[in-house]
Amino acid sequence: MSESQKSIVLATTPLWETHHAEAIEIVHRLHAEKKDVVFVTCIGALDSCAANPHKKMNVCRRCVKQSEYTRKNLLPDNVSWLPLEFDEMNFGETYSIQTVDDLMGIFFEDMPIGKLVYSQICDDEKGEYLDIDRLKPKISKLLNNGISLYRQTCELITKKNVSEVYAWNGRRQSDGPALWAARKHSVAYYAYISGGRPHLINIQNSLSVQDFTERHVQLKKVYEKAARVHGMRQVQDEAKAYYKQYREGSVRQVGFRFDSDVNSVKPVLKTDLPILLIVTSTPKEHVHQLQYDEFYGSDPYGRFLEILDCNELYRKFYVIVRWHPFNSRSNTETRERIDRLIDKYGTARHFHPSSKIDTYDLLDKSEVVFATNSTVAQYAASVGKPTIIYGPAAVMFGQSVFAVRNSHEVLKLLLTGDYKNSREPADALKLGFYAGNFGEPFQYVRINTSVRSGWWLRNEQLGTQKPILRPSGFLKRTFRSLKSFVNKQKSLL
Repeated sequence: MSESQKSIVLATTPLWETHHAEAIEIVHRLHAEKKDVVFVTCIGALDSCAANPHKKMNVCRRCVKQSEYTRKNLLPDNVSWLPLEFDEMNFGETYSIQTVDDLMGIFFEDMPIGKLVYSQICDDEKGEYLDIDRLKPKISKLLNNGISLYRQTCELITKKNVSEVYAWNGRRQSDGPALWAARKHSVAYYAYISGGRPHLINIQNSLSVQDFTERHVQLKKVYEKAARVHGMRQVQDEAKAYYKQYREGSVRQVGFRFDSDVNSVKPVLKTDLPILLIVTSTPKEHVHQLQYDEFYGSDPYGRFLEILDCNELYRKFYVIVRWHPFNSRSNTETRERIDRLIDKYGTARHFHPSSKIDTYDLLDKSEVVFATNSTVAQYAASVGKPTIIYGPAAVMFGQSVFAVRNSHEVLKLLLTGDYKNSREPADALKLGFYAGNFGEPFQYVRINTSVRSGWWLRNEQLGTQKPILRPSGFLKRTFRSLKSFVNKQKSLL
């Protein structure tokens, strides 16, 4: 009798409550479908992950305890639990890495392990510009981690007759290799993450949840379904309301923060020229998408701002560069690169990352916007402002923007005045609606504020619920006291 096919769910963020809740949700969905599930988690094997980038041992210990709590309290009885176990490897030492380009060029079989490691390192270092010599020991460890995860997943797939693999996010060496292993063995693979609202989970058939091509397919499906059910006007009104929240800084999504310019300084701009507003993105936004790395290489800001070498541009426009506020928290190498670019292109007016200038007021005063991808650019396109998007993110904006692939195309639009050719905001509104509504409702895990804020696994049949995060110390005692009080009240009824 042949062994039944199994589903792997990789959960490497046990202490990140929302994302751990997503993993538990998927396990219970698969279990309800009568599938054999193998729940894989880390108990110290990874040298860096999203929840513990610098492998602090106290965090590791908490993570191990959380994994044990999950195994005993949150998984169905017949779900297998398996820890990550890596053999001592020295893959990282076999590569000659002198530059960021060297790192991003490393592949193991067909897996772009160098880009996955780069994505994690950029998170850890808070910047895209890196001191490779200083980071070589860590890079070597992360290459080992990623390749080991890939090999272990390949082994599980072949030995346990695995038919599908789920992993959170997919862009780092601590999760992505599991999906690449599934692709190698021609089994289904799914990346998961939070949806557009707190009650939604997003599961997509791609190697990363940030894959532009797959997200664009999702975008059309989400929008068209909503338009059929609720009507085009209502859907567009909701998209406009969402962009209004963008502007106000009141959007709340897991993993993202949108700062408000309410208390910012209004700009004083004395010029008779039309204003070209250039809005930069942040390193974290860039490395979320592997397509960015492939397009921009190791000097994204340098390539993006190549148009500022053109003297004719300054005769046509008053050029403003608004550096992203989050760059004020970037690593030393990234901040130094920004300062050098500000010095190099001093003819333009730069607003430093630390500037309190009102970005949306700059937008209102501008005639045209140039960006790689940003919430400001999305808002601009949604209100019909001429917007030029440079690079792979343009697919998400559809016909609402001018999509360009090099600085020559940008300059042609700007210097000939072709940017004035009208663009319809409809596709940008689709993007806004999608951003707030992608994903599907949780079925087994819920946010529950009646007892305490947080995520809880609920059993509707038994009328019970368990916290996703392990109660500990004072919280555990409080939880027990509250439970005792509730039980006493029930006995009095």
